[in-house]
Amino acid sequence: MVTLTDSNGESIPILSAEVSHNEGDQLWQASVQLTDLVGYKKLPEGSNVTLTFNLNNSTSRTWLLMVDTRSTQGTGATAPTYSAQLLSRTALFASPKAQLMDKSYANDIMASAAVQEVFADTQLTWSMVDWLLPKASLIYTATTPMDVAVAIVTAAGGVCETTYDGVIVARPKYPVVTYNWSTAIVDFTLDDAVAVLSQSVTRGSDRLWNQITIRSPPVTDTSTSSVLVEVDSELSPSTNSGSTVYYRIYKTANVTTETPRLSIGTLVSAISRSSIQTEAIVFDNTNTANLSKYCTSGFSWQWTGNELGSLTVGTDLKTVTAASSGVAVAVVTYTSAYSGFGVNYPALEDGSGEYKAIVHVDATSPASPQSDEVTYKRSIGGWLAPDLQEPLLINSASKLARAQKELDDGERYKSLSLDVVPLLTTAICGNLVQYNNLLENSVERGQIVAISHKVTISPPSAVTSLTLKVRE
Repeated sequence: MVTLTDSNGESIPILSAEVSHNEGDQLWQASVQLTDLVGYKKLPEGSNVTLTFNLNNSTSRTWLLMVDTRSTQGTGATAPTYSAQLLSRTALFASPKAQLMDKSYANDIMASAAVQEVFADTQLTWSMVDWLLPKASLIYTATTPMDVAVAIVTAAGGVCETTYDGVIVARPKYPVVTYNWSTAIVDFTLDDAVAVLSQSVTRGSDRLWNQITIRSPPVTDTSTSSVLVEVDSELSPSTNSGSTVYYRIYKTANVTTETPRLSIGTLVSAISRSSIQTEAIVFDNTNTANLSKYCTSGFSWQWTGNELGSLTVGTDLKTVTAASSGVAVAVVTYTSAYSGFGVNYPALEDGSGEYKAIVHVDATSPASPQSDEVTYKRSIGGWLAPDLQEPLLINSASKLARAQKELDDGERYKSLSLDVVPLLTTAICGNLVQYNNLLENSVERGQIVAISHKVTISPPSAVTSLTLKVRE
């Protein structure tokens, strides 16, 4: 039994249905042929539907989908046909349905957290290496949430895709490394219990890579290395000539300041102190706001009107992030440490009280290359893969995951296409499958890279089509 249900829970009669997914695609796609105009009208574009395959000889599976497009065919004496094209509901995060956005991150962030952030409350299953991303490399413009997620996941050799029930999954492209396929536990075995209706083989390339080097460029995060110099009004009642004017230097911990240089006057040393800052910060339809000084300790807040949850101060000591986005104002109080110095300005001989003076403070912060290169080598193969540079990968674990994927891509493969019955509705891309080929008395093992299930009501038929990537 195949059931298509509309957003109101009503069953829509259909003649046939096919649902499919290819590795590298983020969405499931489906096509259904409807029996009549009544059902067609119940499926407006953008509406949610469910598609359930529940046949006697297969495991029940329900896909959560949405209507992408509809079409009708047939004119004159020809009876019209009605069909609808369906997509995973996560299509709302992808082009062309998603609204383009500019996305950056206030702080370095774990890859899984960065991806979850763009998908908001949609469930994410992270089953690949997780690593700290440098915020300096996480700047995207005019893009979609799905594009941001794919860029992050693929950087470390993963794929981003949607499950049948709408969960977004980030997984390695090869859940089992290819050289372990022959001994690993398989997800499915195609044997006498499964009838193979047809098969075809396509040969792949002859390359066989055995070494690759992954590197990331040095990242200097200037946004977290900054200095603010201002007059200390508490210690400087007068700024006229003949007086001593004191200055405060607010800076981040990774900044080193040199001895101030003066256009006139003599330097007076001063002690380091701290000040209590109270100010209002504004969240204008966002979840981030900036402090006027650097928060070194004692941060607290009080919402005025709307509340966006708890507030945290970033590693730059100035960016404040709220638990949720919105329009709100918070009054914050915090301690800001500073170092100080004074300048004794001489009085002018003519007795005038004012003149221009310059105080120059040199500040430096070290460039911070956050990782060196990683070379991954296998004992088999004779080709060096092209070196890769990926700014999102700043630790060895993430580089190693990407290197493993690249060498797995460079293995020698053939593509094996199978049409089987009964339906294998629990199979997904990435599964490792063993095919016991009784005709050729051979055993093949490969990973599913494409899958589709097609059911026709009359005449009745139900076939699963698999494409396996088989290592030769």
